[in-house]
Amino acid sequence: MVRLSSPSIERAVVFGLGIACLVVVALTAFSVSDSVDLSPAASQQSSSVHDEPDRQQTAATGTSTILYASYEPRVLRLRKPIVLFFAKASDLFSLQHDMQIQSLAAAHTLRLSVYLVDFDTGTGARLAFGVVVPDTFVLLDAQGQRTSLLIHPTPHELHALLSTPSP
Repeated sequence: MVRLSSPSIERAVVFGLGIACLVVVALTAFSVSDSVDLSPAASQQSSSVHDEPDRQQTAATGTSTILYASYEPRVLRLRKPIVLFFAKASDLFSLQHDMQIQSLAAAHTLRLSVYLVDFDTGTGARLAFGVVVPDTFVLLDAQGQRTSLLIHPTPHELHALLSTPSP
């Protein structure tokens, strides 16, 4: 039997066990099997698979349609400002922001269409817009040029970027 003789060793062991418990709780809360699947193919699946709303959500705003959908290169030819969201399924920030965007889309408060780019497979788009980490938002103008880039935005910053002003 190993005996811990030093109080500092005992504190270190207790601290390590505490950290391990926090990690287990965090991984359980955001387990990959229960999380949002960020792959483009997942947006085509029925919502009954994970009991979550379909990724492609639309909101009619006057003459245009605002939506949250998977990225395809053809969206760059739409000739309207859009936001590209570079997300990774294993990134907790990406998952949180995905849920926030879905909520804004469901409430019909998105002012710009948001296109989800899978960080792992969208290397061409990542290189084209200078994205180096997941959970990055790129605002493009009507000509498809990058006008701004947000990395790990706060909920307030993301809301300011994407949603319509309150009346």
